[in-house]
Amino acid sequence: MFSKDLICLVISIVVACVLIFLTCFYSMNKNFDLSYKKNLQIQANFVSAYISDEKARLYLEATSIADSSIMRYFFRDHTQQAYDNLIHYIEKKYEVNVSTVVDANGIVLFGGEDLPAGYKVKSDFMLQALHGLAISDIVNFKKRGLCICAASPIIIDEEIVGAVMLGDLIKTNHLVDKIKMLSGLDMTFFDHDTRVSTTIILDGQRAIGTKLENYDHIIEIVEKKTIYNDDVDILSVPYKAIYWPLLNNNGDRIGLLFLGNRQEEARQRIVYSSLVCFIISGFISVIICIFCIYFFNGVVNPLKQRSITDKLTGVLNRHGIESLFNIAYRRKNGAGSFILIDLDNFKDINDTLGHAAGDQVLRRTANVLKAFFDHYDVVGRFGGDEFIIYVPGLTDNTIIRDKMRSLVKLLRYGYNLEGNDTLFVTASIGVAVCPKDGSTYRTLLHNADLVLYEIKETGRNGYGICGEGRCY
Repeated sequence: MFSKDLICLVISIVVACVLIFLTCFYSMNKNFDLSYKKNLQIQANFVSAYISDEKARLYLEATSIADSSIMRYFFRDHTQQAYDNLIHYIEKKYEVNVSTVVDANGIVLFGGEDLPAGYKVKSDFMLQALHGLAISDIVNFKKRGLCICAASPIIIDEEIVGAVMLGDLIKTNHLVDKIKMLSGLDMTFFDHDTRVSTTIILDGQRAIGTKLENYDHIIEIVEKKTIYNDDVDILSVPYKAIYWPLLNNNGDRIGLLFLGNRQEEARQRIVYSSLVCFIISGFISVIICIFCIYFFNGVVNPLKQRSITDKLTGVLNRHGIESLFNIAYRRKNGAGSFILIDLDNFKDINDTLGHAAGDQVLRRTANVLKAFFDHYDVVGRFGGDEFIIYVPGLTDNTIIRDKMRSLVKLLRYGYNLEGNDTLFVTASIGVAVCPKDGSTYRTLLHNADLVLYEIKETGRNGYGICGEGRCY
């Protein structure tokens, strides 16, 4: 009636789905608070990444302006045309809200609405740029509020002649809308305040409504620069919330983020997320079960039924070579190199030094091959003093020649005899490239053997590629 594989598959799927359901149910009913806090922290990390990206963008823009030819032209020739071009270059091309240019003495040449012309800069931010540092940070302007800024020195002939600063308002509207779109959570930026509610747009900023009841406690937590999770009431409506301090590069608190949602909506979101997780996990479980059945019944079990390792050398034996070849052949759709190696003078070693020395030669050869080829290549002893290697994906004759040339050198080894004589063991190698020279194990073995025979007949200690003859 039903095959063993089918029964095993059904049981595995049922067990996996039951475990997933129980896990999701426990998460929804027992770990709701913990799960939601983690979700909020993920959103807070997203905000942090957004700010970092904006700072990196301005950093690059400020550096490119400082290195631009128009900026150098302006500092070399203070003409009205150069000045107009500079202002147009900064404001129109980069569309920033804050732009300031100072000379080497820190006197503002152009400062927009924030620093009037002729003003002597005193801020550490611009002074660092005048000392040769290109920096980025979050700056709090009285007129504009929080801005992401970057400053870079202007260097001509290895001398600092001035500095340029760019800045953008933290785009709270865009950021809030994006958070809302991704998570369904409300978010508010505010500076030195703890009023939270649904936000509204006021002059491009977010205006905030109702104050919290636990004002002092939240301020105490935020001053410690730690993330604070809480259940809060806003206009008598329970919220799940996280308060996340906004810090600059010096670690100073310059604001606060609020992420939150109504508890009822938050619970629904957790339930929905758990359900989606349940469905996706169930589908993945089916795929894993099918793969496991195929893998164990199609690969592992057949290999366990017979030994595939050569006991003397530790590489694959003849059965293992053919089995692993078929698997590797399918993975690369048949493309690869089939390499047959025969040791020269091996019989002389056995006759002169004995079989123990011959075994040592075979083990050394196997170790060289394992070290020379990658772990996913098929390396085995075909029998006697013959070895077979299959390298998936290796079809370029130029690369094959380079590898075989190196391998022939590595396999040449001298053994000391009596009277200070040395007997050298070398290797003859035949290579067949598939699928050009064959598409089955037997065909490739036959063609590689023909090439190997030609190498033996023409002097040994070399290699050949099918169709090319002796190469070394």
